[in-house]
Amino acid sequence: MKNLLLSGLILTIVSCNPKPATRSKNFGDTLLINNKVYQLDSISELTYKSKSMIPLVISTDSSIIKISSDSIILRTNDRVVTYKNDTIHNESMVKYHCVGIYPEIGFIHIKAAYWEWKRDFLVNFKDGHQTELWSDPIVSPNKTQIISNSADLVATNMPNGIQLFKLENGELKKVFEKEIIKWEPYEIKWESDTSIFIKVAKLDNEYNRHFSYKRMIIKEIN
Repeated sequence: MKNLLLSGLILTIVSCNPKPATRSKNFGDTLLINNKVYQLDSISELTYKSKSMIPLVISTDSSIIKISSDSIILRTNDRVVTYKNDTIHNESMVKYHCVGIYPEIGFIHIKAAYWEWKRDFLVNFKDGHQTELWSDPIVSPNKTQIISNSADLVATNMPNGIQLFKLENGELKKVFEKEIIKWEPYEIKWESDTSIFIKVAKLDNEYNRHFSYKRMIIKEIN
């Protein structure tokens, strides 16, 4: 009788304790964007390298771009935009460089090198409106989205994170701008129009970078 009671007690205890929840293999590899958590799935280095970056066609039209020793003048349809160098060796120093025109998306790419940091600008060659990026624009295969990444957990003069823009009716609209504190988005490639590959760099105590590779689905971000 005692054995039957003991068996029943053990059975009751076991049935009242649910199985522990299983964690994803990538637990912790997430980004919180627009109040929603996005998973970063691990991929191999081979998979990452299988995707190449396809550069945009670049044009240099002298009727739109005029470059002199101290300035760059852009003659857009609506107005003139001027970038003037400041060569004084202090925090106001800036040197501009014109990469060229991207006819496929309708923007002019300007790079700016400041005292201890840099910025990239995309200027709409219809109205002259300027959009600031953290680094070079990386355009999606269908030419409707632009990713920009910046990796700087060492010097910390630049943002460390990812920007996403959407191209609608000839205008760039910021979808998100996410700064990251635990790892660097060292390099980014588009896998498709709805997903990206990220080369993730984590730093050890001596600031050496150790790389891993991730896939992030972005089709639900808005």
